[in-house]
Amino acid sequence: MQYAAIIVGALCAISAVTVASAGEPDRRSRDSVQIDMLSADALEQLPYRCECEFYREPMSGATTIFATRQERTVGLVERNGRLVTLRRDGKPTNPICRKNARYRERWVGDSTVVDISQRATGSGAEACWYKGTMTVTVGGRRASEAVIGACGC
Repeated sequence: MQYAAIIVGALCAISAVTVASAGEPDRRSRDSVQIDMLSADALEQLPYRCECEFYREPMSGATTIFATRQERTVGLVERNGRLVTLRRDGKPTNPICRKNARYRERWVGDSTVVDISQRATGSGAEACWYKGTMTVTVGGRRASEAVIGACGC
């Protein structure tokens, strides 16, 4: 009987710890950077003129995670459920599309830094296609995603 009481007591203690920890937010998710897909509303808020868009695979309008607007002077990213407007840090990359050429761009705004490291994979009628990595940094926290995308008119 004493043995059964010890087992029941131990199970109650484990249950209490499980319930208490389930009610606490996951510290990792609170401290992490989440790269969200851009909504159609975000993409339509500024006119599209010779822009860039980068996607998670598979590529579709529903998987856009970075876009430029206003002739590549404004960048858009959504992180942790919040739309952030960015400005390019430095000069634009060379607009000539050369297959396998590597390009890097940095966009900054509202404590958010977006670094895009990409390689040209080919060109279409009016666009240059890229494959690379996008890293979003907020404070000391960062998240990276493989991206594919295009810039063109």
